This record gives sequence, C-alpha cells and structure tokens, in this order.
Amino acid sequence: MAVRARLVLLCLSLLLGAAAPAWAQAPSDPPQAGPYLTAISYENWKDSRRARDVPVKLYRPQGAPGPWPVLIISHGLGDSRDALGHLARFMSSHGYYALAIQHYGSDMSLGEDTNWLFAAWNLWRAARNPRNYQLRAGDLAFVLQQLSMRDHKPGPWKNNLDLGNVAVVGHSMGALTALLAAGQVFYTDVGPRSLGDPVPRAFIVFSPPVPQDQRDFPRIYGSINLPGLHVSGGRDEARLGSTPAKERRVPFDHATRADQYLLWLYQGDHRTPLGYPPGEGRPPREARYHQLILMACQGFLDAYLKNDPAALAWLRSPAMSRAVKGDGVWEARQGRESSK
Repeated sequence: MAVRARLVLLCLSLLLGAAAPAWAQAPSDPPQAGPYLTAISYENWKDSRRARDVPVKLYRPQGAPGPWPVLIISHGLGDSRDALGHLARFMSSHGYYALAIQHYGSDMSLGEDTNWLFAAWNLWRAARNPRNYQLRAGDLAFVLQQLSMRDHKPGPWKNNLDLGNVAVVGHSMGALTALLAAGQVFYTDVGPRSLGDPVPRAFIVFSPPVPQDQRDFPRIYGSINLPGLHVSGGRDEARLGSTPAKERRVPFDHATRADQYLLWLYQGDHRTPLGYPPGEGRPPREARYHQLILMACQGFLDAYLKNDPAALAWLRSPAMSRAVKGDGVWEARQGRESSK
C-alpha cells in the first residue's frame, strides 16, 4: 500500500513538473529580468524609395533560442529611438527582439532650438501635421521589410526573427502610430482612411492621444481588430497635447472587436510609462507604477506573441487586479471576434 502511495505521489510530481514550464511564463511580482543579456546597437537605415533616413536602435536577446517575437517601438513627439529603452531591455531579457524607430519630422531635433518658444511651436505644428503620421506609417512598413531581409542575412538574427509575431508599441504620438497600424481610422483632407498594416499581431499604447475634432469614436476605433494593452493614468496630460487625462481610455472603450486590456494608474502622468528614475516632482508611487507596467507588458506579450495559455489565463484572472489594488485599476475585456 505504501509503495502504491509513493507511485501515486511520484506520478503527481511528474505531472506538476511537466506543467511548471508553462506556468513559469506568468509574470512575477515584482517583475524579474529574464535569463538573457541584451546586445544593443544603433544603426541608420536608408529608405531609398522615400529618400528618407530611418535611425533605429536594436535590442537582441543573446543566447535566447529563436525564433524571437519582435517588438517595434515608436516614440512620442520630440523624443528619440532611446524612448522606452527600459521596456525593450526587459522584454529582450525574456527572449524578445526589439527595434526602436526614430521618426524624423516629429523627433527630438524639433526641440533643439535655443529659443524655447520656437521649439514649442515646431513641436506643436509637427503634432498637427497629418503628413507626419503617414511618414511614421511608412517607417513602420519599411522596418518590417528590412527585418524580413535581415532574417535571411548572415548574423545572429538569421532565421531567428519571428515576423509572424510582431507587436507595435508606442508612447503618446507613438501610441497613435501603433493604433493606426492596428487599424484606427485616420482623418485627412480627403476624408477618413485607414493606415492599418496587416503584419502586427498586437499593440501596446502608452498615453494614447484622442482626436478632439472628430468624436465618432465607434467609427474611429471600431475597425481595430488586434489585441491591445492600454496604459495611462489620472494625471496623464501632455504640455502640448489636447487630450484630457480622462479621455486616454477612449481607444480601450471603443476597440471592441479584439481582446483589450487597460492599466489605469491613479497618479500616473505623461512621463510615467517612460521609466525614468523616480525623484522630485514625480508621483510618490512611481517605482511601483513601473513594476506594474512591466508585469502587464510581459503577461500581454507572452499571451499574444508567444501564444502562452498560462499568460493569457493570468491576464484574465484576478492576479493583476490584486497587484494594482490601491494604485490603479486593471480592466480586461474579451473581444467580440475572440469570443466567437
């Protein structure tokens, strides 16, 4: 009888041991860096068709088995390819390949004028110029093409880029870039159009801007059919922007076709997602906000780019709501098309 009991216990331990690797993908609290070091390089790619330079920053997970899911990062107005570097390094340590684009025409060079009034004016105009969004969409398409070529070239990336599992990640103006790639309707002088690209499988938006002159939100966001993670907070207002903090959740509320998640941080502001060190003038819980953002991003990306059922179960469980309690709100909504 004792022998039989030991055999039963052994079988149970083997079954639990077999299940452990899947559940090991569920994010820990606080988030822990993965096992891989990150190789970082800066390159300047040239799009000859558009006669346009596209500077990029590349994050490669050293020693990670391929193929690697891919993150494409789009910076906010007046920022650079260094934006969201903390997130890129963290996800690279977990086996992701990240590429951050610098978008000329809406990047940090606009704020370099020694006269701050002129610099502010340049940034304000760039944010309201529809051509910049078309250029950004072109930059996304171009880097995807280049990655496809790189996947077949000699080097550590050869046959290691999983271009069937790509997520576009953006902050502020870059969040709109990501939403456009996901299918948001974009209004131009000739009427509404979609700049959606069919390649991405998911998107993450930090501080997404909301159009103030077009308020038909079901039409603007109703065509988005990719799963998305939205991150914002109660103090999220940009100095040169026009989106009130309370409206940052509008894309989440109206993108109903695919699974959507919202991390709302009570005192989070426009700089919170950028991961700068907490300090004077920053929200008291800034360090915890950074942890929650990394946890949400890891769970979301593992669920939708690595197709990890454990991560998906974690996203939909009370785990994140418990982690956020006191600091914000976590909302998860299954899309209409996902539930069919």
